[in-house]
Amino acid sequence: MKSIYIIKSAFICLLLVSHVNAAKTTDHPMERFTKTVGINQPTTIKVINHYGDIRVRKADDNQFIYHGVAQSQDGQEVTLEFEQSKDMITAKVVYSKPSETSHLDRFDLALIVPPLVALDIEIEKGKLTTKGLDSAIKVTTEGSDIQVKTSGPAALFSKKGSVDLSIKASTQQIKSNIQTYEGFVNVTYYQDMPYFEISTGSYVTSNSVPLLESSSKSARTFYYGDSKNNHHLNIKTDTGQIRLIDSAQ
Repeated sequence: MKSIYIIKSAFICLLLVSHVNAAKTTDHPMERFTKTVGINQPTTIKVINHYGDIRVRKADDNQFIYHGVAQSQDGQEVTLEFEQSKDMITAKVVYSKPSETSHLDRFDLALIVPPLVALDIEIEKGKLTTKGLDSAIKVTTEGSDIQVKTSGPAALFSKKGSVDLSIKASTQQIKSNIQTYEGFVNVTYYQDMPYFEISTGSYVTSNSVPLLESSSKSARTFYYGDSKNNHHLNIKTDTGQIRLIDSAQ
């Protein structure tokens, strides 16, 4: 098992380092952060990163692993702060002078997630991507794009960014939610079409005011698929830019 951990760590660190090197325009040295937490019971892990990308992958064991690569301006100090209780862990990226951060202050984070973990993520100034997840994930952002691949429940909110959800067929009852005011929504599934409830004009913005004035809530709600399907997906958007994609076709 140790050799697997080393290979995974090297792979994730290589991805992060290559990304930061491409964006690096300062001589301030990069900092690397690694932390491993054994998960032996259902645990919610909240991750707050307002300074860069978050990449999430499924673990092969019960070890939750954080890998971070940070760059910062001279005079800035960056830390990955942890708080832990019985069934909740919070990890937060903190810069010493948050009001003075610029594009030179960046923290890219990779997470290796075991099945017992439910994720609650806040992200800004970066993109969130996941692959191979089975457990629940919640993502909240003002403007970042969200790209999630999972067979578990997802709650995804982006005010201005786009949301891309790829789901697998499930033998369990799952309910997921997507909400975006100004972004696009893509949902990809394989043959087994989820049951969709889609609402437009769900929030009062410049995009939704004409809809709210001209149509009732029931007239702005549409249903697709079989209500007996195990996966129910609720989508709320003001743009109405939604694509439902069957990858088998």
